[in-house]
Amino acid sequence: MPQTTTKKQKMSPQTPANTARPRRKLLLADTIGQLLFQNRSSAIPHENAFNSHLSASTSGPLPRLSPTPTHVYQPPRRSSSSASTSSNTLTTESNRTTLDGTGDISAGSERSNSSSSHSPSSCRIVSLSGTVSEQDVERLATKYGLPSQMGLLDPSYRVFINDQGTAALSFKVLNKVAVIMGDPMCEPAQIPSLLKGFKHYRRRKRWGMSVLGATGELAQYASLSKKWTMIQFGNNRAFNPMTNDIIHETGGKRILTQNRQLLNPTKGGITLDIYAPSLHGTDFKLEAQLVAIYDSWRVARNTSGKLQAFITEYDPFLMPSLMTYIYTRDPTGAINGFTALRWLGAKGGYHVDPCIAAPGARKGISDLLLFASMSYARQLGISYLSVGYEPSESLGEVSGMPAPIARLTDRIYRYTYHHLTFGGKKAYFDKFKPDSKQDSPVYVIFPSRIPEPRPVVAVAHAANISIRRLLFDKAKS
Repeated sequence: MPQTTTKKQKMSPQTPANTARPRRKLLLADTIGQLLFQNRSSAIPHENAFNSHLSASTSGPLPRLSPTPTHVYQPPRRSSSSASTSSNTLTTESNRTTLDGTGDISAGSERSNSSSSHSPSSCRIVSLSGTVSEQDVERLATKYGLPSQMGLLDPSYRVFINDQGTAALSFKVLNKVAVIMGDPMCEPAQIPSLLKGFKHYRRRKRWGMSVLGATGELAQYASLSKKWTMIQFGNNRAFNPMTNDIIHETGGKRILTQNRQLLNPTKGGITLDIYAPSLHGTDFKLEAQLVAIYDSWRVARNTSGKLQAFITEYDPFLMPSLMTYIYTRDPTGAINGFTALRWLGAKGGYHVDPCIAAPGARKGISDLLLFASMSYARQLGISYLSVGYEPSESLGEVSGMPAPIARLTDRIYRYTYHHLTFGGKKAYFDKFKPDSKQDSPVYVIFPSRIPEPRPVVAVAHAANISIRRLLFDKAKS
């Protein structure tokens, strides 16, 4: 009897059963992120532009984009008035995405070929020899930027640079004390020589020294090399846009619903756009509108009557080569909110501050802007988006200080914490699911075992803490 053989069906690589994969739904973050990236790229010269254009109707997984080398330091580009850029403004309607062409980023704005009007003032920049340049500041900030260096955008802070232009720090003088804001901008091995040079500079002025917001290498140097007093008062918090639950729509349903309603043309009518001065050139009209929003928001904050701390008053356009701005417009075309993203070269990410809505703007604008910032960072493949300090209810690690004084310091800190406005900020960021794995401690440092009153008062003033008002409030209660 002939033997029968059963042939197994062979499937070619093209067989659908082998290659078919479930299509991932298009996330709102994908839509926002790719369109902001397109708008940003529209101003990049052709030879530097990202080559593949993304379609707003893509329903499959989107490619992760490598950041274009925007933050390799170069002076902000100034477009001529005749140059034109295309800008697409994002709105959503149900599950359909539409693009409204708006021409220039700010219609009718004037552009200039002149050098940057936002560069750090030369009187801000100091050194032992006086031979450093403004470009050195932005170059170092581009390479070594960290969230703690908020003083870079505050005109009341100065920047000390070594004579070689390879290391710098920002500081503010209060009560004849130079309060260093955050970490130095340099390689870790350069910290000792930078602080030594800064010590010589301070001696000429007869200034003391303290540090507010130290992290990482500076904290390690202070602890191991100098045995200075270190007090952990909080953590730097950050989001990971690559894994965030709200971005992936596995959490934050209320935020997602609110964002879709705001972007729906028939409901909220809100549109999103992006501005990068180093790519788009300076748009003076747009910048004036953003500054007006910031000033009005700041006035409203400062007149609220609440005790606040760790408040920095920025010039949002002081160092434009580091900055990207995402902003919203209401249905009439008026800008009603924006967020500023400062490039952090040491982290390969951004610091988000400020993220604000104009007084009287619709509810949810700041939520939308923070979500858009994460969406944009995710599109670039960036996993670090800092929102700055979050003070703790009680002090963490305290070193270099006698135990009885450390306990007294903690009691004073607890009292101060409960009389200042911190809880609202923590609750706000908690709902966006920060990445606890990226938390990093922040310290106050005093170069002595027992801090003297003058440096302590200087740090309090740098943190916007009014000791007199705290005591006055206690007397009233």
